[in-house]
Amino acid sequence: MKPLWQPSAELSTLVQRDELMHALRAYFRTSDSLEVTTPSLSAAGTTDPYIDSFVVPLNKGCAWLHTSPEFAMKRLLAAHGKHIHQFACVFRQDESGKHHQREFTLLEWYRVGYSLSELLNDALNIVNTACVSLNQPIVKLNTVSYQDEVKALCGDYPHAVSLNAIVDVFSRNNRSFPASLIKTNPTTVDLDAALTLLVDEFVVSQFSKNALTALVDYPASQASLAKLDTHEAGHLVACRAELFIGKVELANGFEELTNADEQAARFHQDNAQRIAEGKTAVPHDQHLIDALQHGLPECSGMALGIDRLLMVLGGYSQLAQVVTFDDSHA
Repeated sequence: MKPLWQPSAELSTLVQRDELMHALRAYFRTSDSLEVTTPSLSAAGTTDPYIDSFVVPLNKGCAWLHTSPEFAMKRLLAAHGKHIHQFACVFRQDESGKHHQREFTLLEWYRVGYSLSELLNDALNIVNTACVSLNQPIVKLNTVSYQDEVKALCGDYPHAVSLNAIVDVFSRNNRSFPASLIKTNPTTVDLDAALTLLVDEFVVSQFSKNALTALVDYPASQASLAKLDTHEAGHLVACRAELFIGKVELANGFEELTNADEQAARFHQDNAQRIAEGKTAVPHDQHLIDALQHGLPECSGMALGIDRLLMVLGGYSQLAQVVTFDDSHA
């Protein structure tokens, strides 16, 4: 084991990382995108019930380290309406392990006027730019529908499926289902957690290691900051996609919600869920709401984990091998 003062990544890996970053920056220069830097410290944290921000005490009150530069970047979009991108160090509590670090690097970018499908093609180009820089074969894009996969497994689309039907899929496949998710009167939160587990176990686990897979058509209840659209079967779905190589999630993207009132309502709903789960409510970003009221252009955006991208394409087994100092060495 290395002494803790030494970096967790080898020099050869840091050289790979440097080459990767140069290649990605060159890609964005060819696509009329402005590289920006936004504050890491904010007067508001994330209200997302599944993500916890680091709280920083101040002489008066407190601030939050950002979990993503999303809110500030959308404020720039509302002000200037131009393609932008950022390589940002972000921070999340309780995220430390083989594929997680409390501090990690996100590439976040926004394309004005792009649909989600156009953004996915952009993401494929970015991943293949990374492949070339790391001397790896380029990959193709596979698209998989969350809606269709759940219907094939359970007989119903996600908005109509029952918790019992999900549990039955696990039972038929001799898999255990967490008892903590089974309640007499399951809530939407319980169902979303069960759906996520179902998709992870039976859909994502089958994704190819030699392709970039986009999981699309998320349930409306999992829209986060994405717009909603109508599925061909008539129900609402989120304009959201997650990208994977094999089972490793690399990125999360949205066709962005532009309605200020709807975004404020989602923030309040998030905090209600946090409170119901025994967590602390987090002040939402009123600056973002004000920017949306001013007018956010139609756009799509994505956040991609640089560390995971290098880990997967470089053939590494854990994030500690591709960051200068992992959590245990920081």
